[in-house]
Amino acid sequence: MKNNIEIDQLGLIDCKAAAQLLGLTDRTLRRWRQQRTGPKCVFVGRSVKYRLSEINDWATRTQGYTRESHSRPARPSSKKKGE
Repeated sequence: MKNNIEIDQLGLIDCKAAAQLLGLTDRTLRRWRQQRTGPKCVFVGRSVKYRLSEINDWATRTQGYTRESHSRPARPSSKKKGE
C-alpha cells in the first residue's frame, strides 16, 4: 500500500487518503457521512475532503474505536422460544 498522501494548500485530503490514514475503506467513510458520524468533512465543489487536523483529532478522540462499536445492532431473533 502506498503512503503517498497528497495534502493541498489548505491542509485538506481526499476521502481515499483519509480512509487510508484511518485504516478504513472509503465506503465506510461515505456511510459514516450519511449517518453523520465519523470525522467531519468539507465539500469543495462536489468533492469531499477532510482536514488533516480533523482526522488526527478524531482519531485521538476515538482511540477506543472498534469495528463492533460502529456496527449495526443485532437484529432480534424471529424464532419463538421452544422452536
